Amino acid sequence: VEHVRTDLHIPYGHTLIASILAAHGQRQPKRRPGRSPDEKALRGAFATFFAGSQWEADGTTLGVRINDRVYCFNLELEVDAHTTAIVGASLRDEEDSTAVIAAFRDGIMTTGAPPLAQLLDNKPANHCPDVLAALGDTLCIPITPGRPQNDAHVEGTFGLFKSVAPDLVVSAHTGRDLAAAIICLVMTT
Repeated sequence: VEHVRTDLHIPYGHTLIASILAAHGQRQPKRRPGRSPDEKALRGAFATFFAGSQWEADGTTLGVRINDRVYCFNLELEVDAHTTAIVGASLRDEEDSTAVIAAFRDGIMTTGAPPLAQLLDNKPANHCPDVLAALGDTLCIPITPGRPQNDAHVEGTFGLFKSVAPDLVVSAHTGRDLAAAIICLVMTT
C-alpha cells in the first residue's frame, strides 16, 4: 500500500488500495489487536447533535527536531464532535489543567460560544476545580474508562495528523534557513 501511494504516486486512500489488493488476492487484511469482533455493532454508536453541542479535548506529545536536538511539547486539542473541526488548541510543556483551560478558551474564541457539553478523559487534572470553573455552564462529561470510542473524534484527529504530516524536523544554521524550513513544514502540513 505504501509503495503504491509513495513510489507510484497513486493518491488513493489506504483503505481503497488495501481493498483492491485484497480483491485480487495480493493482500490479506489483518485485524487490529484489541478490536471487538463485532465492530459493525459499534459503528454510529456515538451520537452527535449539532455543531457546538459537544466538544472533546485531549492532548498528545509532539516532538520537533531542530538540528540535533529534540524538543517535546503537549498539543491539547478541542474538537467539535459533530463537525470534527478543530476549534481550539494549546501548546504547552505538559498535559495539565492549564492546557485544557487554554484549549477550551481558544475554542470559545474560535466559535464565539462554549459548547453545551465537554468530554474529557479521566485524568485528575481534567476534572480539578480550576477546569470545572473554566467550563462554567458547560456540562463536563468524563470519558467512559476502557471505551476509546468516547473521544474518537479527537483521537482520530491526532491519528490523522501523525499519519499524514511530515516528520517535524528542521535543519538550519542561519535565520534564513530556519525561516525556509518553517515555511516548508507549514506548506507540507
